[in-house]
Amino acid sequence: MERSIKSHGVGASVLRKEDDRHLRGRGKFVGDIQPAGTRHIAFLRSPVAHGDLRSVSIPTAYRDQVFVASDLQAVTPIRAGSSLPGFKPSDQPVLVHDKIRHVGELIAMCVADTRAEAEDVVDAIEIEIEELPVVSDMIAARENDAPLVHEAWGDNVFLTTDFDQDLDPIVAQAAASVSRSIRTSRHFHESPRGTRCACKLGQQARTICGLHLDAKTAYCAHRTLRMSGHRTCTDPGVVAPDVGGGFGYKGILLPRRSASAGRPNSWDTRSNGWKMGRENLTASTNCL
Repeated sequence: MERSIKSHGVGASVLRKEDDRHLRGRGKFVGDIQPAGTRHIAFLRSPVAHGDLRSVSIPTAYRDQVFVASDLQAVTPIRAGSSLPGFKPSDQPVLVHDKIRHVGELIAMCVADTRAEAEDVVDAIEIEIEELPVVSDMIAARENDAPLVHEAWGDNVFLTTDFDQDLDPIVAQAAASVSRSIRTSRHFHESPRGTRCACKLGQQARTICGLHLDAKTAYCAHRTLRMSGHRTCTDPGVVAPDVGGGFGYKGILLPRRSASAGRPNSWDTRSNGWKMGRENLTASTNCL
């Protein structure tokens, strides 16, 4: 039986309007946006998963190019919260000031006229970290004696979801049941395309206009900037130009630095984000 292709609605064959310019090299990604006076940023990240940051030694020649937590005290930490009952909120500082909680956590931000110069500044910084016990297995992280990421929680479980229905009778009456535990590194926080921001400043203090970011989360970025104490203009506001994909670690520290320096900055790297990962364990019983 022949089936005709629908011209509209579900199942319609729709031509992508972006194909022509992308195939001809006419796309506009954040890496193509170069505001006048743009400077480049490289981050010094933690090489350990758990520890107390004791000191950060910055060479005198680079002191005006390196920013640590004490330089950004006016920036509100990013708060992870949820309306789900029992969810344990936590605050993520933009730069580490005491305890390191994961490999790759940001310790210092280095600014220079070129990407290579910014990386040289990173290499010149010396840090002292007192390493603490680590746990890298999700099951082991639930043990009573496991090292704690957030001491105030009392454990490492940020959310437990309960069901009111008694499932035992259903399992007992089922003709068959299948139980499986699947461990996979499903989600890996990385930035193969790099993460870059370009922003224009407004006339009012702590106001950011024309923020371009490599993410399809313009509304989320706008809300997070508000939470950190910044204003954003409505025209053009936060803009997501061409984006190579929806994965990758995204941040808001760059526009904050731009607002304090009066110049746009960019963070564009293909390797910096490979220091973070997340394990995924799924265990379930299906009854038939």
